[in-house]
Amino acid sequence: MIKELLTLQDTIDYIEELQKQVSDLQSELTSRYLLKKTWRRRDRSTNSIREKPLDPESIRCQAQVSFAPMGSCKYQLNMVYVNQDGQFTRILEALNAFNAEVVDTNMVTLFGYTDAKFTVVVC
Repeated sequence: MIKELLTLQDTIDYIEELQKQVSDLQSELTSRYLLKKTWRRRDRSTNSIREKPLDPESIRCQAQVSFAPMGSCKYQLNMVYVNQDGQFTRILEALNAFNAEVVDTNMVTLFGYTDAKFTVVVC
């Protein structure tokens, strides 16, 4: 039982670390947008709709991580994060490091964000 609690605490600590990373990435995305917006003001030579960046405030989404028990060894992990190459693989590797077996997953990606739901078994 103590081993499971320590594993659960390690998982929660890791999820909190991921939340901080998501927040940092979101700040970086906003700063890149502002830099691009400043650059666009200097160069008004294009009128293409495709060249207009989206306003981050219109698609901003709070990074979220939640962990809910679904039984004695079964948990649901919900995450909302900014898309990044290899992010899904890193999440699966992290879960594997905690001996969490992913038995189900559901993901939706929209406007550069992913809403992922993982059902994991930790025994």
